[in-house]
Amino acid sequence: MKIDKIILSNLTSFEGEQVIDFTAEPLRSAGLFAICGDTGAGKSTLLDAICLALYDEAPRLENAERLNKEMLSQDDSVVKNLQTYDTRNLLRRGKKEAYAQVEFTMPDGARYEAGWSCRMKRTGNYDDVQRSFRQLAPKKNTFNGRNSEIQQKITEVIGLDYTQFSRTVMLAQNSFATFLQAKKSDKSSLLEKLTGTDIYGRISQKIHELHADAEKQVLEMDSNIKGLLSYCLTPDELDELNNDLHQKTAAHNFAGEKQKSIDEQLLWLNNYAQTKAQLEAAENHNMEAQKRVVEMRGEQLKLERYDSVQEVLPLFQKIEVRAKDIEQLKAQDEEIMSQLSDCRMRLKQATSTLDTSKEQTADAENEQMRWQPAINKGNQLSGEISEAENQVTKLLQQLKQAQGTLIDRQTRYREKLAVMEKTEEEIKEKELHRQTLNVHRVMFDKFELVKDKLASFRTESTQNAQDSNELKTKQVEHKTLSSTLERLEKKQQEDQAQLNRLKSELLIHRQANQGHNGDELQLRLSQLRNRLQGLKPARELWKRIVTGYERIDERRAKIARDTGNLEQTRKDLERTRLEMMVRKEDVERKRESYMLSNSENIQRLRKSLKEGTACPVCGATHHPYHTETQRELGNLIENLSKDFDEAEELLKTSEQKFSELSNKLAADEAELKADKTYLTELKQSQAADETEWQNYTYLDPSFTDCSPTTNRSARFTLFGMLIDNAMKSCEESTKDMDTYNQHQNLINEITEKIEQFNARIQINENQVNTFRSDLKIKQSDIERLQQNLHRSDRVCSELYRDLDSMITLSSWLTEWQKNSDNFRLRLNNLFDDWNRTNNSLEDLNGKINILREEVKTMKDNETEANRQLVQARDEKDAALQRLNDKREEMRRLFGESSPSLEEERLKKYIAGMLQAQQKAQEAFDSTNNELNRLEGQHKNLEKTRRQKQEEYSDGMSTMDLWILKFNGTHAPIQMTELKQIFSDPRNWNELRTELDARKKAATLAAHQVEQVRKALLQLQTESNRPANTDDETRQQLIEQQQALIEQQAQLNEAIVGLRTRLQTHNNSIAQSQERKEEFQKAKDNAAEWQRLDQLLGSADGKKFRELAQSYTFRFLVNHANVQLEKFCPRYRLQNMPGTLMLEIIDRDMFDEKRYVSSLSGGETFVVSLALALGLANLSSSGLSIGSLFIDEGFGNLDHESLELVMQALSSLEDSQGRKVGVISHTDQIRNQISPQIRVEKLPSSGQSRITIA
Repeated sequence: MKIDKIILSNLTSFEGEQVIDFTAEPLRSAGLFAICGDTGAGKSTLLDAICLALYDEAPRLENAERLNKEMLSQDDSVVKNLQTYDTRNLLRRGKKEAYAQVEFTMPDGARYEAGWSCRMKRTGNYDDVQRSFRQLAPKKNTFNGRNSEIQQKITEVIGLDYTQFSRTVMLAQNSFATFLQAKKSDKSSLLEKLTGTDIYGRISQKIHELHADAEKQVLEMDSNIKGLLSYCLTPDELDELNNDLHQKTAAHNFAGEKQKSIDEQLLWLNNYAQTKAQLEAAENHNMEAQKRVVEMRGEQLKLERYDSVQEVLPLFQKIEVRAKDIEQLKAQDEEIMSQLSDCRMRLKQATSTLDTSKEQTADAENEQMRWQPAINKGNQLSGEISEAENQVTKLLQQLKQAQGTLIDRQTRYREKLAVMEKTEEEIKEKELHRQTLNVHRVMFDKFELVKDKLASFRTESTQNAQDSNELKTKQVEHKTLSSTLERLEKKQQEDQAQLNRLKSELLIHRQANQGHNGDELQLRLSQLRNRLQGLKPARELWKRIVTGYERIDERRAKIARDTGNLEQTRKDLERTRLEMMVRKEDVERKRESYMLSNSENIQRLRKSLKEGTACPVCGATHHPYHTETQRELGNLIENLSKDFDEAEELLKTSEQKFSELSNKLAADEAELKADKTYLTELKQSQAADETEWQNYTYLDPSFTDCSPTTNRSARFTLFGMLIDNAMKSCEESTKDMDTYNQHQNLINEITEKIEQFNARIQINENQVNTFRSDLKIKQSDIERLQQNLHRSDRVCSELYRDLDSMITLSSWLTEWQKNSDNFRLRLNNLFDDWNRTNNSLEDLNGKINILREEVKTMKDNETEANRQLVQARDEKDAALQRLNDKREEMRRLFGESSPSLEEERLKKYIAGMLQAQQKAQEAFDSTNNELNRLEGQHKNLEKTRRQKQEEYSDGMSTMDLWILKFNGTHAPIQMTELKQIFSDPRNWNELRTELDARKKAATLAAHQVEQVRKALLQLQTESNRPANTDDETRQQLIEQQQALIEQQAQLNEAIVGLRTRLQTHNNSIAQSQERKEEFQKAKDNAAEWQRLDQLLGSADGKKFRELAQSYTFRFLVNHANVQLEKFCPRYRLQNMPGTLMLEIIDRDMFDEKRYVSSLSGGETFVVSLALALGLANLSSSGLSIGSLFIDEGFGNLDHESLELVMQALSSLEDSQGRKVGVISHTDQIRNQISPQIRVEKLPSSGQSRITIA
């Protein structure tokens, strides 16, 4: 894979689109280039852009700390709830959209483009990241789909995931430099991060966890099987259980038949009590219905009065309407008269305003006629001035353009003349330099052959020295491995003997505990202690329950007696209340009649009335109290007085009786309420005791029954026996438990030692196997190296003879042996200098001829531009003089104004006058029409009012005649009473319906009483009637029923318990058989995981991780030495056995070994670069990578170190065949590399830009 182009826009410090094209010069022909810029300018953003386009990842976000939801919601600095690792954080602040694109070429010639983009919505939230991927050549194809599908396709095409890509293309040289200088304790974590071997630690931990889970599962299954078998019964216990089940089932059936008979008697008692209650309720309902009818008597009289005057309602309504109409007409007429006076005044004002407006309009039209000639002249001058101004503006632009053209042509002439002179000087310098290089012409003609021979000679020489050193090292390692293997085998035999002794001791203690189960012993001891602790408080609770039953029975009997007496008192009180209400209504009615008949006004009015004279109260002319009825009236008044006195006496008697009954009822209710409250408290206390008693039912099967029928003295005796037995059993169980724990502690201690020895033996066994394998490998390596040394000596001699005949430099072999890289660099520089010099001379000769022609042409162009400038200045001055003359003439006509403004002013003045005249005319017409309308309304109202007055008088006459006739046959009425009746807002139909409903309800209530009485008689004739119907009989039946229910519940509970025990026995046998097979599989699985755990597993993941790291580090060092051989054969890396430490072998110093901590800055860079390239080869999966990016990662260097670094980078460029980019932070390295991608900060804007030079 080779990167061709990078395009980015609005990422971090970059604003707008930035393009880096590796297919265009100067980057196209450069194998080595630098990426340079100040700190914070944005150099790392280029690598971020590559990773964004290919993987939607960014190196700078890899170690970002993740924020939780609470921090996201509370932190105001968090941009729209984005996580710290979200790639959308790279969008430049203040920009709405950003993107990154990478074009790359694969080894098969196919070209692709990958893209990444994001944008911000108008709401301020970020839109989802958009990915794109398409093939550009040899055929065009766009890959569509979701982001995950596009990413999968990109990874498939490149052949590397993000982690592999970051290690292969962006070399971690700086990280390896840190690794070389790190402490021993930190090297493991750094190497794990660099090589990705953390997965082996997680595998080791997972194996350890799975082994623990498997062991736990085996223990749980073993415990479950033992628990299941503990529920199985012996044959004798099984027979006894079946017999007991049969007896309890027969007793349960007999109790059921007996309970059925008692249920029927209780049902009859319930029906009898319910029917009696229904009869009492029906009687109360009947009494209440009659009372409701009596309460509506007054409303009934009002309804009858309302019905008697219904015939005159239309006439009454007509009179009321006419009276209201007359009042409204009077008010309207007064309002219209006021409006007429105001309208006449407004009409006079409108006439005056109209005359004034007509005069002002005529004056404005005359003024417009006087100004019209001057306005026409002014309009003509305005057109001429506008045309002159346009002409002057155009000439000024032409003058400015001519001046710019002259200055530009003069500048270009001077610049071109300077370029021509500089080119002539360069030609002279190049001619002299080519003469000095001509002595090596023969070597230059065969330069490619020389390079190939030198590369082969260097490779063979390096390999020869490397193989020689490696052979010595292998021989030493072989001897060390042999001695170590003998020591480990002896240690293994000693550990095995100790293990056998411990196993013998373990077997003795297990036999002592055989047949005992620690959990069962502990459980039995705990149960016995709990039972002993529960029996004592249970005995005290039983005493409290017995006392509670006795108190409840006494209080319940007293409440039953008081309830019957209270019900009778309530009936007497309700009957007295109804009687008192009826008598009270009678007294009120008689008092009203008596008081009315003895009123002084009524008596005086009767004496003053004469037959034929209208009554001032009712309007009637016939007065019955004044004539023949005078004598009967005296008798009537005397009877009314007597009846009133008797009614008052009866009412007082009823009220006294009602008061006495109310007081008695209140006292009885208070006493009954207190008794019920006390009974409720007793029941609650008893229920709490019974609920608490359920906590002790496990102590004995007979304890499930705590009802009043239980034999109380027998239970107290049982408590004493149970406590004695529990104390004896506790002592025996404690002794058994102590013996078992003593043996079990020794078993656990020996087992732990055995596990430690097993682990140690397994580790030693693994080490022995490893050393045996390594010993065989070392022997094979020694034989291979001896063969390679013989072949390499012969090839080196042949290559030397060929090179000496072609190289024209003196003492070339000495120089090459001293520093082959510098010698090869010198040859390349000489050959490149020869080619550059020849090419430059050819280009410069052609360039100088073109420059001479261009200078002559530019001189002619300058003369022509000067002539055009003089002509444009003259034309501009003439046009400006004409414009000033026109403006002066316009100023004489209008001053500071203009013809258009004057014409507009006159038009507005005339239009205003016409508008005012039109408004005045409209106001006059409107006021005149309103006056005519009001006069017509006044005449119509006057006519209507006279008509309504006549209709009102006719209605009142007809009403007087009706009242006279009505008073002759009904109680006297007058107009005031009619108004009260007809203005009453109530719904008379609803009142009538209510009266009918109450009468009907009273009839139905009486019928219901008869029906309930018949049902009560029918119930008393049934056959299942008990001998007595009193509460005592009911209580006895309930107690018998409760006792049978409890007996059945106990029997049923016992039956269920027996059946459950039988079912548990059967299920335990079946389940134990099924689980034995699963138990065996679990044991096999646990054994397999134990083997893996002993080999690779550990709680901290250290065992497998260190093993994997040692192999990975060995491979990494081998790959690094291959890379180091190519660009710096002087040095070779060596891994110190059993550690992550490195030694450096200096071949020029007779294979001297040094620690890497003693390396100089340049040497550290070279070694770190070799390790990074080695890791890249490990991660690239064999793919061809055409682009590399290296972070130089060091500070200032001395001259020797700088020369070593540049030599390594140049070698990397030539030997790897890749395009290499060095991210440079210092001028020392930056000045040695060309071309450069420069990231420059723009002043005071927070932006950066990319330039290539």
